Amino acid sequence: MNVPANLLPHLSGRVLIATHATPDGDAVGSALGLAAIVDSLGGRSQVVFPKLPGVFDYMRSGHDIVERADAESTFDAVFIVDCGSAQQVADGVESLPAAPVLVVIDHHRTREPFGQLEWVDPTASATGVLIGELALAAGVTLTPAIARPLWCAILTDTGSFRYSSTDGRTLRVGALLLEAGANPWEAAQSIYESLEAERQRLLGLCLGTLDVRCDGRVASMHITREMADAVGATMDQSSGFINYARSIAGVEIAFLVRQDEEIADLWRVAFRSRGTHPVDAVAARFGGGGHRNAAGCRITGDRDEVTNRVFKAIDEIGGLR
Repeated sequence: MNVPANLLPHLSGRVLIATHATPDGDAVGSALGLAAIVDSLGGRSQVVFPKLPGVFDYMRSGHDIVERADAESTFDAVFIVDCGSAQQVADGVESLPAAPVLVVIDHHRTREPFGQLEWVDPTASATGVLIGELALAAGVTLTPAIARPLWCAILTDTGSFRYSSTDGRTLRVGALLLEAGANPWEAAQSIYESLEAERQRLLGLCLGTLDVRCDGRVASMHITREMADAVGATMDQSSGFINYARSIAGVEIAFLVRQDEEIADLWRVAFRSRGTHPVDAVAARFGGGGHRNAAGCRITGDRDEVTNRVFKAIDEIGGLR
């Protein structure tokens, strides 16, 4: 455990916590876990989630959560967790209230430094692992309020402890969280077994767009606003869809092209790899980033054009000719 000591003094006082604009389990869990740590040290935390997916509602209780921070509010520190660049923060990091220090805690390999203090460790399987280690370094007694969200963070970013990033460090932190009150069944049921019918109908439409190329080694799917509207779903209910494409025998890289909710010609592209090809390099070509096995970017254009550009980039960078 190698926690930077200069982060610890900023855990007290009034602390604002934010993450990227489309928070996943690691982003949500890390932010709420950090908030609980700040509160346990006598500080006062506020967490910014422009949109909090419903599957994470079970962790909301007891937290000061807002969709947008009041620009006039005063904070002693701003923490950004699980976020690779200032642009990925909802409305940009400049939209957050000013504070004496901006602290970034992250585990993405492809990223743009933007914090005054940064703790970035790409060897960590999840940002939630780093937050757990931060709690221990600060001398905080782990409680259920800390353990439950951090368990969610690690569970989701390791694919329920299935991904190659899962290591002894992951399991050691996980064991401490279990002993402190994390409930594996509560998390699994809330995240994976409380899905809306509309979400499943959208999944059906998405699977119908499956496109497999490069001799069966690359698969894509897409989602449009029209598809979501047709079944009464929302675009943010598509979390996890990409894994269905990656699970196909022979597929080494999968990507999902999802239409932005507000800008019709903007597409959010999520990548997943089985580990044989680095998808963060593909995402970086389009101004995005992430990990070797999971990355993302945003591309403007016609959907078919965007899809073909991504296939071409994967072919060139991934060596799948």
